[in-house]
Amino acid sequence: MSESLIPIICLHDIPPQILTSILTKAYAQAIDINSPPTLLLIENTGDAPCRYTHDDVTYPPVDPSFKSPFLGWEVDEAVRFLREYATGTVVDEFVFLVGDWRTLEDESLLLVNRLGDGELVELVRVAAEFVNTKAVAVAVATTDVGELRGLVDGDGVFRGGCGNRKNSLLRKGSEAPRKQL
Repeated sequence: MSESLIPIICLHDIPPQILTSILTKAYAQAIDINSPPTLLLIENTGDAPCRYTHDDVTYPPVDPSFKSPFLGWEVDEAVRFLREYATGTVVDEFVFLVGDWRTLEDESLLLVNRLGDGELVELVRVAAEFVNTKAVAVAVATTDVGELRGLVDGDGVFRGGCGNRKNSLLRKGSEAPRKQL
């Protein structure tokens, strides 16, 4: 299991059915390449991150009564929240996922990576299938947001980085994609 859980913060009202679909797709892809589920749907503000353990990974289905406490927040407010309350917890304070208005359209999430101790961030939109694996890859520094941004499709969403969706999904035992310098 990775060192930390990757938080999902919904800044827009995302129906539980869409969140369930995203988690299902993300974990199917993660399991296919032997990557453990690591996503955590944050359900409370305040010091909630200090109460989570590695056993609190969010699995589908999402509770039908889920309502995000972050509605109307901006990304910079989520950055400050995690910096203040997730430091020293199992919840990653530097890498997180955001559910926003676009999530309703295409089930993609915004992958956010906070740089250093401030509020400077890098962002890339990631398709549901890749939110677990790519967030973990950024968290453990095997890839970075800039690299993913360089591989987005025409609509600005990372879907595997090859342009050919059918062949872009990573598969266990297949050749790794070439690292771009």
